[in-house]
Amino acid sequence: MNCIYKKPLRISGTFCGLLLGCVWTLNLHGQDADTVDETIYELSEFTVVAERYSEVGDFSILSVDILDAADMQRMAQATLGETLAWEPGITASYFGPGSSRPVIRGLGDYRVRMLLDDIGTLDVSDNSPDHGMPLEPLLVRQVEVFRGPSALLFGNAAVGGAINSQTRYLPEMLPAATVEASGQTRFSSADSGRASAGYVTVGAGDFALRATASDRRSGDYSIAGRARTETYEQTFQPIVNDPDLGVTVPIENPSGTLPNTHHQAKTSSLGLLWAPEEQPLDIGLAYSRYDSAYGVPYQFGGDANDLFGDTSLDMRQERIDLSLEVETELVWLPRIRLRAGGADYAHEETFTGRLKDADKQFADTRMALEGGEARLDFYHELPGGFEGIAGVHGFTRELRASRLSAPPIGASRVGNLFDTDNIGFFLVETYTVGDWTLQGGYRHEDQSILDRSAEMFGFTRGADATSQSAALGITWRKYQLASLDELAVSLNLSHIERLPSETERYAFWSNPAIQRFVIGADNTGVPLEVETARGIEIGIEAHRGDVSARLNAYQYEYNDFIFLQDIRGIGNLAQYVAKDTRFRGAEAEITWQAWQQNEQSIRIKGMADLVRAENLEDDTHLPRIPPVRLGSRIEYANNRLLAGVEFRYAFSQDRVQRASAVVPPELETDAYSELNFDAEYSFEHGALQLTLFARATNLLDAERRSHTSFLKDVAPLPGRNFSIGLRASY
Repeated sequence: MNCIYKKPLRISGTFCGLLLGCVWTLNLHGQDADTVDETIYELSEFTVVAERYSEVGDFSILSVDILDAADMQRMAQATLGETLAWEPGITASYFGPGSSRPVIRGLGDYRVRMLLDDIGTLDVSDNSPDHGMPLEPLLVRQVEVFRGPSALLFGNAAVGGAINSQTRYLPEMLPAATVEASGQTRFSSADSGRASAGYVTVGAGDFALRATASDRRSGDYSIAGRARTETYEQTFQPIVNDPDLGVTVPIENPSGTLPNTHHQAKTSSLGLLWAPEEQPLDIGLAYSRYDSAYGVPYQFGGDANDLFGDTSLDMRQERIDLSLEVETELVWLPRIRLRAGGADYAHEETFTGRLKDADKQFADTRMALEGGEARLDFYHELPGGFEGIAGVHGFTRELRASRLSAPPIGASRVGNLFDTDNIGFFLVETYTVGDWTLQGGYRHEDQSILDRSAEMFGFTRGADATSQSAALGITWRKYQLASLDELAVSLNLSHIERLPSETERYAFWSNPAIQRFVIGADNTGVPLEVETARGIEIGIEAHRGDVSARLNAYQYEYNDFIFLQDIRGIGNLAQYVAKDTRFRGAEAEITWQAWQQNEQSIRIKGMADLVRAENLEDDTHLPRIPPVRLGSRIEYANNRLLAGVEFRYAFSQDRVQRASAVVPPELETDAYSELNFDAEYSFEHGALQLTLFARATNLLDAERRSHTSFLKDVAPLPGRNFSIGLRASY
């Protein structure tokens, strides 16, 4: 039997368990052989495909979860934040159905690096919670969640972690057939929504061409009970002036439906892959466009004379991505990979008045970002058993923003212009001996920020800073230990330095979405220092028969932790401040294959997570920290049917608990229970693989509020919702 494979990938032991997957094409033919069996069998050509596991890194110094295409299809919501919100250690910054960003271990915004195909999303979603991400979850084929000090690979800013969404924009490999296609459509009841997405890949020789498209539309969503909590009503007493009556009147508290939560989004892309069989290289190029329009739930600004109405956002992004991969014949340098991308992003925030301001509609804040990012990775194997990755990674961006100086007068606008350049160099090495694996890494970054907002007046300012980060991890793994099939214990130490952003330094503007006037720390005469985190994490993973379990516990001590703090007693002002803080928490998962017979099985899963964050200087807690959560899932599967029931419980965040994470003027959040059900049935019809699926969320119609959201007191999560859909692949 001859085995001919195309472009074998060098999997560098523990280190590269992360990276690659491969496509092996084997031509197997029966051969004349000296054998007693005179029968000759000829096997037709076939292809074995291994889904690539990751493109960047999978080390024990990073806690990594992989959500494959099947998980993404089952869990997919309108935004990535909603989709991942119940993964262990992950919540969401929920700001309505159009804007929800993941929060890892209580850390969000700039500390969670959002990646699209291994480089940044090149947007402004980290700048403010009302800014959505230009990403359609239905077109994501895999998500890699990196918790903890992932800065070594993704940037020192990602001290909280990183989430890498592998899309279908760039073809991953040459298709097995000349044409491959997949599409789906789904409908939901709570928001009268519909969503459709699909892609088609055409192969011709050494080339693959892929096109993708999606369309999502939904109206205002239903809620259980009223929009605003009783505590919020009593504390803020939302009122508005009625010019006809000459008095102030209470603002109606919506019930049953949350106004201004509509959402529309469209995407399209075209990608080309060249993977010549005779050359050790792959080249990919893709163009994509994302358009979205969504409403932001209303939040009282604190003054009855303020403009009264709704804000909506219209955003777009055009993006180009390049991938270049070269395999060498050098033993010490088997692979080199380049990823680069550039994007043009813009959004406009529109105000539409109600009641006394019903005749007013105008464009308020406008933001635009032109940015580019690239990384060059060198995969190496050194003498003595060391293997790893070295590389250079950087980005550049120009952020422009303009706001009305006195709404709704449109002639007077105030602008901001920031240029940011960042370059980093990193090295991560792995060494394995016996049952022990030692892993360590280092990253150096230089960043320059230039504030050109007043350049026309001859005034500019800026900040140049350097950060250095290091991590060291050791893992002991033993098979067949006592009654366990496998046991692994890891200890990880890290020192991560994060450079402040332009917004944290120089903000001086009103943010209507969070109803606060935001002040950057540097504007107070006390420039921000480099934020430093020193962490320790312990992980235990065990397997015995049909049971698997994992537990991670961590503690991070921050010097000059930067966050947005409300200024009490001076209206709706908030200022970026730097305080010494401590984050402590844990995550646990357990899976039990309770029953299996032939192709049928029942699996039970459980999860729990908690995080506590303390302001050590003021002896208080930090705001918007997620509550303790428990979750479970019972799942039945056979060769065609997959069905599951989920129960989730989020504890309250209040001042009664000793471990409370509520800090005044932040309001308390009640506990809630959530019951979900999902099912999918797959079958063939000719050359089509068809899947019917249905999902019911929040079956108890519970009032659910996300404590990590700025809008938790005025915008609950959706009520009971039923969705149904069809997926087809060819």
